Amino acid sequence: MKGRHRDAMTVVEHLEELRRRLIWSLVALGVGAGVGFYLERPILAFLLRPAFPLGVHKLVFLSPTEALFTYIKISMVVGAILASPVWLYQFVAYVLPAMAARERRYLYLSLPPVVLLFVAGLAFGYFVFVPMVFRFLFRFAGPELVPMLSISKYISSLLSFTLPFGVVFELPAVVALLTRLGVISAAFLRRQRRWAILLIFVVAAIFTPPDPFSQLVMASPMLVLYEASILVAAAVERRRPQPAADADD
Repeated sequence: MKGRHRDAMTVVEHLEELRRRLIWSLVALGVGAGVGFYLERPILAFLLRPAFPLGVHKLVFLSPTEALFTYIKISMVVGAILASPVWLYQFVAYVLPAMAARERRYLYLSLPPVVLLFVAGLAFGYFVFVPMVFRFLFRFAGPELVPMLSISKYISSLLSFTLPFGVVFELPAVVALLTRLGVISAAFLRRQRRWAILLIFVVAAIFTPPDPFSQLVMASPMLVLYEASILVAAAVERRRPQPAADADD
């Protein structure tokens, strides 16, 4: 199918190309997961670091299969992260022929910020939010209530506290792309500010313990990102080419 224009491809050829790219993405995921499983011990030690200051240096497993399935979960997450460049390439290569030159340029410009913001979100969740949440939760420990964490519960909690930040931190890049394409505007984001603030605090309440301080810590970067997205949208609108005036004007 190389060399054929995308418009000349049949539906079957579209599906065949999609299948081929999905297969390559799954192969990359399998290779990445294999690497994650091979490095399971150092990866687990890294994931356990937020609990070190709280006196937790070992985890337990409560069923014969719990440790194995948790290692597989960790391996799949690591594999997804390692395979993300391949996924991104396959996605771009598939949609690129159907895009106009202007849209292609916008897509290329959006890729580096998307990756950097996702990594920044994960880092914020791991180094800032997780230690704060764990300190709050471990306040309930005492002489008669000793924390004994199972590996599956700990990893699930850690992922639920970090991965959402990776997604939320993508907001400015997504807003920039949608503004370039004319889908949204800075004025629209300003009009929706009150609903956005409400939604942010609802999300923060869902993903945090029932503690106002924890909810504020999670909501604060999302509020900042929303305001930054408005500034990004305004900047993109200023740089977006304006339609040429009619000759009669």
